[in-house]
Amino acid sequence: MRVKYCGITRMEDAIYAERMGAHAIGVVVNSNSKREISIEKAKKIFSGLGPYITKVCVTSSKSRKGIKEALSTKPDAIQIYTNPEDLELILEDVAVIQSISKLETVHRNADAILIDNSMGGGKEISISSELELIKKIDEKNNFPFILAGGLKHDNLNKFRKLISYSGFYALDVSSGIESSPGIKDRGKMRKFMKNFLRCFN
Repeated sequence: MRVKYCGITRMEDAIYAERMGAHAIGVVVNSNSKREISIEKAKKIFSGLGPYITKVCVTSSKSRKGIKEALSTKPDAIQIYTNPEDLELILEDVAVIQSISKLETVHRNADAILIDNSMGGGKEISISSELELIKKIDEKNNFPFILAGGLKHDNLNKFRKLISYSGFYALDVSSGIESSPGIKDRGKMRKFMKNFLRCFN
């Protein structure tokens, strides 16, 4: 099980996330989000991290141009909210994480599926709806799943049964480690990792 600290907007938060043991950090570009940063700032944050942390560029853009701009940050993985095949866009040399909130057409070459029924708003997820969606997707595919939506250090134990599902690969947390949108709280970052290690490792 791995953890991604997402919605990073400041270099100091990225460095602290790495120090706390986060396996990946995510920056948001070309999106209608309070955590959106410029392409240049995303590049700068990525360049300040070490070689052993996964750098994920997140974009809700559904255009070829927007996704290509996200790729210009040279991430290890790109997190998208569309099927690149619909855009006739071939993604090579980068891992593809497809974010979904309902049963959608899944990119056949996706490396992982991020499930977030909170629609990216940080609202706490529904265990029953998440499990139902996972089962439907898993009927025809064999994807590693990433869980997102309202995760916090003090509710991880509540979701242990869901997270223990064999397909889950990682947790994605953003608002649960913030003092305000895009501004990470070091105490919450530290507590989340501590409770994560207690619950799942």
